[in-house]
Order: sequence, then C-alpha cells, then structure tokens
Amino acid sequence: MEMDQITWIVTALLALSEGVALIPGLKSNSVFQLIYFILKAVATAIKKKEV
Repeated sequence: MEMDQITWIVTALLALSEGVALIPGLKSNSVFQLIYFILKAVATAIKKKEV
C-alpha cells in the first residue's frame, strides 16, 4: 500500500468521523471511538476465554 492510498483512507475516515459526530443519537460519536470500543470488547472476550 502506497503512502497516497494511506493518506486517502485516513482522510476519508476523518471526514466520515466528522459526519458521524453530527448525529446526536449515536453513543459513539466518531469512527475512531467505535473502532476503539470494538477492539476493547474483543480484547475483553479473549481475556475471559483464557481464564
């Protein structure tokens, strides 16, 4: 993946994040928070399986 493609993807995610932040009904107000919460839930599920 080239730097141009990465730049376009990050720019698109930031634009999408700003659009999502305008929707008051959503608990997660950005794409990055949504990704963080999903990863956190997956990590918690993995830790519970190990025990």
